[in-house]
Amino acid sequence: MLKTSIKSVLAELKEKEKKQDKAFYLSRETVRQCAKAISLIHSKKYEEAQKLIKRIKKAVNSLLPLYSEFSNVTNIAFQEYVEASALLSILEHKKIPSSTHLKSPSVPYLLGLADVVGELHRELQIALKENDKKSAHFFYSMMNEIYENLSTVKFASSLVGNLRQKVDVDRRQLEAARSELLRR
Repeated sequence: MLKTSIKSVLAELKEKEKKQDKAFYLSRETVRQCAKAISLIHSKKYEEAQKLIKRIKKAVNSLLPLYSEFSNVTNIAFQEYVEASALLSILEHKKIPSSTHLKSPSVPYLLGLADVVGELHRELQIALKENDKKSAHFFYSMMNEIYENLSTVKFASSLVGNLRQKVDVDRRQLEAARSELLRR
């Protein structure tokens, strides 16, 4: 009787392990592809980045059924996807896509947006280096908009992960960006 019970549990765990392996693989690949997309975006290769993000979206969609069971594994993939998608939208002067549009769970969506601030700071610095103050001010305003909206999210880290720390980093980046703009 006990042997049969253990055998049943082992079979269940083997199936769960297969799903987990799939989640690990898809998450790693998604993160790698998002890094490439962000690099393309910073290189102003928007069309290429857009094509890559469309391919990434397919991988992310296949992660959705695994999210509830393996959120600890899949969170980073959704977060990076949100970051790349939002950054491209901002640089193309489009509206930041919603979590619904991206089909992202809410916490990785917020964390991904928090990471966009650092990428926008990088763009602001490039714009200032190129003496493009109009773009620098645009990037600053977008950094500020994201920061102001994220700073209203007041929940325990058990619900929103390390969002509070990311928002604190965003505030410091925003202050540094303001200082950089004033010096120019």
